[in-house]
Amino acid sequence: MACTTILGITALLVVGCAGAEDGGEDAPALQPDYAGLPQYERRCEQLDLRGGLARVFYEASSEMERGNSDLVRASLTLNQSVPADEVLHSPDVAEEEAVVVSCRIQARLTASEYEFEIDETDWVERSLLTNDTVHWSWNVTPKLGGTHSLVLNVRPIMTTQEADGTAGLLASAQSSNVQQYETDVHVKVPWNERPTEFMTRLASTFEVAEGLVVALTGLIVALGALLAALGIKKRRDQRAAA
Repeated sequence: MACTTILGITALLVVGCAGAEDGGEDAPALQPDYAGLPQYERRCEQLDLRGGLARVFYEASSEMERGNSDLVRASLTLNQSVPADEVLHSPDVAEEEAVVVSCRIQARLTASEYEFEIDETDWVERSLLTNDTVHWSWNVTPKLGGTHSLVLNVRPIMTTQEADGTAGLLASAQSSNVQQYETDVHVKVPWNERPTEFMTRLASTFEVAEGLVVALTGLIVALGALLAALGIKKRRDQRAAA
């Protein structure tokens, strides 16, 4: 009797496990809870027509080394409560509040061509259609030692409104209100970069292309070598004549 009971319990357990496995296979997969595209589009239209308050995060200061490329980051968010270090991971984060933006935003990093080389110099566009936060990054290579400035430019792209209240064409981006934020960069110059840095400094002083300074310097060095060679030859000829 005891054996029969144990066998019956075992059979029930096996059937129950098989049923659970079958049910697991037939159960629908969990899907992310997204808002519909029309809701996102309406949100975007409201941002374009009325604007929204956003916070801008950028690097207040940075340290770089001449000849080495570094990443410069910036972020913008509609979230008014998120901590700054969770939006932009940087040792020295600066924050600007109450910036009015539209659904589409552009940013550009600018600097003196003698002081920095930036991989992307045009406006870079981001959209707040489905996100509350957008990010930008640039590869920046310093050319001159000392402390110099990088300028972050941020501008919204607004939408005009027709007489009947419907959204019209996008306003010209050039006429949008541009906000500027400055980053102080301290650049160190290693000893092996000093000759090249000196060429760049000369180009910056005389406001000419760096390539021209390099070419002129090469020409001067070549002329000096030629004159030295001619002087040596002349002295040899004189000794031979004597």
